[in-house]
Amino acid sequence: MGEGAPGAVSAGHALKIHTGGPVPDGAEVVLPHENALRDGDWIEVGSALAAGDNVIAIGEDVRAGERVMKAGTILREAEIAGLASLGHARITVRSRLRVALISSGDELVPITAMPRLGQVRASNGVMLAARLSAIGARVNDLGVVADDAGAFADAARRARASGADAIVFIAGSSASERDHAPATIRAMGAPGILTHGVAFRPGKPLILALCDGIPVFGLPGNPISALMTAQRFLVPTLWHMLGARAPRPGTLRGHLVRGVRSPAALEHWIPARIEGDEVTAIVTKSNLIFNAVRAEGAFCVPIGVDRLEAGSMVEIVPFFPQA
Repeated sequence: MGEGAPGAVSAGHALKIHTGGPVPDGAEVVLPHENALRDGDWIEVGSALAAGDNVIAIGEDVRAGERVMKAGTILREAEIAGLASLGHARITVRSRLRVALISSGDELVPITAMPRLGQVRASNGVMLAARLSAIGARVNDLGVVADDAGAFADAARRARASGADAIVFIAGSSASERDHAPATIRAMGAPGILTHGVAFRPGKPLILALCDGIPVFGLPGNPISALMTAQRFLVPTLWHMLGARAPRPGTLRGHLVRGVRSPAALEHWIPARIEGDEVTAIVTKSNLIFNAVRAEGAFCVPIGVDRLEAGSMVEIVPFFPQA
């Protein structure tokens, strides 16, 4: 091992080598030790063999001049091993994206605080930070701002000053007098808001914007809405910014135990859990985060469909896929 082939082989002869060792000149096939019956200088072949069996040919894995990876390739364990096998100890990669998160709401209190009547703990920021960190983003959580136009504007300035590649407002994206995200985003640069509102449930008030070259998102404040819109709109945008194709998440398929209704004008994502091949839809209000905890993920009822009958096959996309 670790040296050249030990001699050559002529017709009717065999030569012992170790697993992974170089094949001797003249050899056409490798007979595994466990299939060889030796009697003195004679060897009986215990299994059928064809030329090339158990031999790795030169260039079989990678050919000379072949492009082994292209820009935008996600470096998983296999890619890292492949690069190492070709002697690449250092390579050029894209910088991790910097994402600024801004939560809003006078009702929000720190996670460790005891909420009073009318207050809730600020859980959306940590939820989205966990999701974005899982795809390699560097998350800068700027905390909670009050439902005040000046506070929103100051948070936007801080986000820009941080050098963020993308900015995300959580809550304040709807149309009430306390929702300051639309006006704030319009003032952040051209062309500004591209769309305010999408045919999507949960999360119809979503804002998508581009402000002086920086993508800006206004996510709904209810937890399931924030999670679903981040998964379907924010995460794919970040992959695109990296020049990479978003990995296709593993899905779970099964049949609905009970039928579900859906607004035909919206693409509707419904949380669900699965046992065997039986899928139970969790019809929920979008602020009940533990209904997401109880679910493996969500399945889609497409636009134009107002009902899926019991027994319908659905495909569940995990809330937090591995990539």
